[in-house]
Amino acid sequence: FEKLVHWYFEKIGATEASIPAKNEPGKENGADADVVAIFELLKCIIYVQVKHHDGQTSNWAVHQIAKYKEQKDQPDDPYTRLSWVITSAEYTDDAKSKAQSEGVRLIDRYEFAEMLIDVGLEGINSAF
Repeated sequence: FEKLVHWYFEKIGATEASIPAKNEPGKENGADADVVAIFELLKCIIYVQVKHHDGQTSNWAVHQIAKYKEQKDQPDDPYTRLSWVITSAEYTDDAKSKAQSEGVRLIDRYEFAEMLIDVGLEGINSAF
């Protein structure tokens, strides 16, 4: 699922999209991102926590990405940093509440499917 999200960002024109190492140095307090997409012309970085779940995704995903963004923020650079959670499931009410308070965008399976369709699936077979 992480590779699909990575492919999506490449498809929409990210200057760079990467899947950080699980043991990336400097992560504390549960901070984690599964995909990082940089859009150089926009000076925008999107950090994404990706969850391949059945049922519901909890507020832990929101915590992970919010902490990651907090640890990566650099007030003196020109980049805007966004944090997203993309899940193959739905979100708990606690996750929705925490996302609202933390400024995290939640994307569920239906919205992500729409995003994929909107960008087009050309080249997806050769991407994996």
